[in-house]
Amino acid sequence: METLSKDAHGQEDTRPTARPAIEVERLTKVYPAQRSLFGRVQPEKCAVDDVSLRVDEGEIFGLVGPNGAGKTTLIRILSTMVLPTSGTVRIGGHDIVGNEKEARSLVGVVSSNERSFYWRLTGRENLRFFTRLHQMPDSEADPWRDRLIELLGLEEMADQRFDNYSTGQKQRMAIARGLLTRPKVLLMDEPTKGVDPVGAAEIVELIQGPVRGLWNPTILVTSHNLTEIERLCGRVALMHRGRLAALGAIDELRARVRRSDHFTISVSGVEVAALDRMAVESGGTVSSAGSPRADTTEMKVNFPLGCAGFPRLVRLIVGAGGDLVSCSNRSTTFEEAFHAVVEASEVDSEGGG
Repeated sequence: METLSKDAHGQEDTRPTARPAIEVERLTKVYPAQRSLFGRVQPEKCAVDDVSLRVDEGEIFGLVGPNGAGKTTLIRILSTMVLPTSGTVRIGGHDIVGNEKEARSLVGVVSSNERSFYWRLTGRENLRFFTRLHQMPDSEADPWRDRLIELLGLEEMADQRFDNYSTGQKQRMAIARGLLTRPKVLLMDEPTKGVDPVGAAEIVELIQGPVRGLWNPTILVTSHNLTEIERLCGRVALMHRGRLAALGAIDELRARVRRSDHFTISVSGVEVAALDRMAVESGGTVSSAGSPRADTTEMKVNFPLGCAGFPRLVRLIVGAGGDLVSCSNRSTTFEEAFHAVVEASEVDSEGGG
C-alpha cells in the first residue's frame, strides 16, 4: 500500500487526536466457491483483503477505486449486512460481530438503489413506513420526517407517488431515509449515481451543508466521480483489487504521485515548430501546441520534477527574439493521482508484491 497517513499496520498517524467513529483492522472478506443452478462453478473470491483504516468523528471520508475494488463489500460490512471472514470492525467502539445491534443502531445507509422504496406510496408515506419499521413513535417521527423533507427540498414531491420521482429526487429521498434514525455514522454508496450533473452538484451541496449541519455526522462516501470526492472529502482510501492502494489526505496523495511540473505558456515571435524544438531541447515533453491567435503560440509542456528545464526554455525563447506573453503552472489533479496509484498497484500485483 502507498501509505500517506500511517495506519493500523504500525505506521504513525500524525493527525490531531480525535475519537474514531469507524475502526477497521486487518479486515478480510472471502466469498467461498459456489455452484450455480446451471452447474457453473464460481471460484472463491477475496473481495476485501487485509484492509485497515480509521475514520474520525465528524469526518467526511472518501472511498474510491475501480469497479470490483471491494468498496461496496466494505460498505456492506460496515453496515453489518455482511460478516467479515477475519479482522475487526468497530462502529463507535462497538464490534460489529460481538455487538452488532449497538453498532447497527449508530449507522444510516444511503445507496444508489431505490428499489427498496414502495413505488405506489408517496414519498411521505414511504418515510412514515420506515420510521415505524424502526419503531419510532409518531409523535417524534412525524415532525422529524417533515423537517427532513423540507431540508432536502422535497416539499413539492412529498405527497406524490414515488414512481413519479426523478432519479435525483429518489436519491434525496434515500438520503432522508438514511437520516431517519439520526445516525452518528452515515454510509453513502454512490449517492449521485445516475443523477444529471446539476442534480449531482445539488446533492453534494446538501451533503456539505444541511446534512453535515444537522449534528455533524461522520460520513463515508463512495463515488466514481472523483471531482465530487475532491469537493467533499478531506481524506480518502483508494482501493484496488480488494486492498488499500493509498490512504490519506487528497493533497498528500497528489503530492506523493507528482512526477512532473506542468506549464502552459503563450509565446509571441516564435513559430510552433521552433517552440516545440526548444521545449524538447530544454528537457521537456510537449503535450499540446498550437496558435490560437495569429501573433501567439500556445504550448503545454511538462518537465521532470526538480528539473531546471523551464528556465532554460525561457532563455531559448528570449534568445530567439520571442516574448513570453503568459505562463501558468498546473498542479497534479486528483484524477491523475488516482490513475497513477492504480497503475502502480497493477504493477505491484503483477509482480507478486
